[in-house]
Amino acid sequence: DCVPDAKALQKHGIPITLVAGNCDWDSSEPTILTPTFEGVKIYMTHGHLHSVKIQYQKIVYAALEAGADLALFGHTHGGQFAVFGWTPASYNFPELSGMYYEGDRTLNVSTGLGGVIPMRLGVTPEIVVITLRLRK
Repeated sequence: DCVPDAKALQKHGIPITLVAGNCDWDSSEPTILTPTFEGVKIYMTHGHLHSVKIQYQKIVYAALEAGADLALFGHTHGGQFAVFGWTPASYNFPELSGMYYEGDRTLNVSTGLGGVIPMRLGVTPEIVVITLRLRK
């Protein structure tokens, strides 16, 4: 979400590849991209297109179908409300935030920066930085 925020960063010379999210109603940006960086094909989309608030299988299959090595998506928020570490979002997501490993696959769920209501209670906002390095 927030194509205008990404475009503001681009104006300051920060290179950003972006896709439109579910709150970017008037955006002409694509909703799915499959760029390749440093030999890594990335499936980029906003998670609402694949129902990621319910499950992750649809986005995994879409990324595999596209031949992607990495899938990047938003929409889960990792919960915006927590009391003593518990959040209602944990009912839908055993993978609520952090790193998870299954075989040769890794899942990183970020709590994100915000939501429709720009507030958080008990959940620290975060930005995840991913550095791609060529394997030798």
